Amino acid sequence: MNFNTTETRLFQQFPELREGLQVQEIERLERAISTADLNRLKKAIQLGELMQQTCNWYDLPETQTKFAEFGISWSREDIAQKVYLVSKSQMFKNIKAFEFNTANPNYLTEFNNQVKRLRRAGEKVNKSLEKFNAFSKQMLTAETPEIAAQVLTPNVEEITPETIAQDTEPPGETSVNSNNAYRLEFTAYDMETVFTIDIMHDSTINASFNAPGPLPTSTANAAAQMLDYIGAAMSIVRENRDNVNLTNNG
Repeated sequence: MNFNTTETRLFQQFPELREGLQVQEIERLERAISTADLNRLKKAIQLGELMQQTCNWYDLPETQTKFAEFGISWSREDIAQKVYLVSKSQMFKNIKAFEFNTANPNYLTEFNNQVKRLRRAGEKVNKSLEKFNAFSKQMLTAETPEIAAQVLTPNVEEITPETIAQDTEPPGETSVNSNNAYRLEFTAYDMETVFTIDIMHDSTINASFNAPGPLPTSTANAAAQMLDYIGAAMSIVRENRDNVNLTNNG
């Protein structure tokens, strides 16, 4: 959530608004979204349902009245950014995917089958929300799922450096984009190691490191070592916050 002071007071005075906003369910779903393609897509569709419910709930007269008491008026963009920490266009993509899935429950299975078929044929296809929406739109008029799936592979005109980068990006790594909530770059000088951590809006965390030698072979051990260094540094900062010298280089 990304509420300002007045909005925070609004939800404190009217706790029932948090229930109407389904805060706990939103946070649970965002935490549950994993990096597994199909599971991630299913959770994104479920999130689209919550987004639609939030918009409908906000439009209710009783909700509008309580917001008006604090002089607050939310647009769809406000709902997307303040409640879900995404852009309005991203929220509408989630809602559209939910609408497609509700009206045509078989589309998700067909989409998954077509992605598998194309991958077996050597095509690089991802199970993104955008691809599902594009496929579902084609399914409305296509004679077969195979014909609808043609939209999943870019033609020559659509192949750009950006699409190539997306297709060749290793699993579990994400380039910096609008889906990032935070990026932390941390240098452990005694190890000559630089850690980079990207925290996404859906709570996915991608971490990498650049070191002269190998870290522990176990991913869990490497992650624990990284967290130990960050935790030690943050403890020093918290204990000496009055001594922090902050410089604006922008």
